[in-house]
Amino acid sequence: MAIKKTANQIEYEKQVKRLKQAMKRAEKEGYIFDATPIPTARPKRVTKKLLKELKELTPKKLKAQYAYYETPEKEKRRGLMPKPPKPRKPRLTNPSFNWIENEPDFTPPPDTTAEKTDDIIQSIYDLLEDIPDSRWTDAGGANYVNTGARRDAMRAALDSNLQSAINAGQKEEYLKMLREKYPEIQDAIEGIIGESREENIDKSYMKFMLTIAFNGFNLNMAKQTEKINNMIVGKPEYES
Repeated sequence: MAIKKTANQIEYEKQVKRLKQAMKRAEKEGYIFDATPIPTARPKRVTKKLLKELKELTPKKLKAQYAYYETPEKEKRRGLMPKPPKPRKPRLTNPSFNWIENEPDFTPPPDTTAEKTDDIIQSIYDLLEDIPDSRWTDAGGANYVNTGARRDAMRAALDSNLQSAINAGQKEEYLKMLREKYPEIQDAIEGIIGESREENIDKSYMKFMLTIAFNGFNLNMAKQTEKINNMIVGKPEYES
């Protein structure tokens, strides 16, 4: 009779599989691993602390902490490989168009750079960076999928939802929601990277979009429910 695995053991195997896949992708990029965060054997007791440590290892952290790469001069270096600069697109000009007379009114959106440095936002950015620009899927690589466009849309959606939360004065509630749903976000992104069928990639894409969606009404309800619960148990709303 097979021994039933605990929830922690199932989650442990899931995280180990994710890290192994991330290491294989990093090796294809040119990284060389001389250490690994994965235990040689599954521990007899999988603790929440161990699971937390594994979950926090994003592909970016994995490369930076456990691998090195070689420069063209065969010099070994730690950290992340420098990204080649993207070529600048030439600006199209129309000599017959008077830019001074026809300059459109434009009010730049509020700068949210400071808000985007929150740990959970950066962690999601790091996961999104691991989605390749494109890939071949299905049997024998018969179908070309532009995963890069999906990745860019996912990042834009995250920025847009964050800005909506900031405008509604619910930034902290939104960030709290993202932290609670981080495992689901992680699963969705890994689905895009690891799936072999385009329809499954699209399902993971939609799962990500729905998971990060900002819903001010739901966040307000959650906040009110928490406040009521605190009143019931006698916990003060504000603690000095």
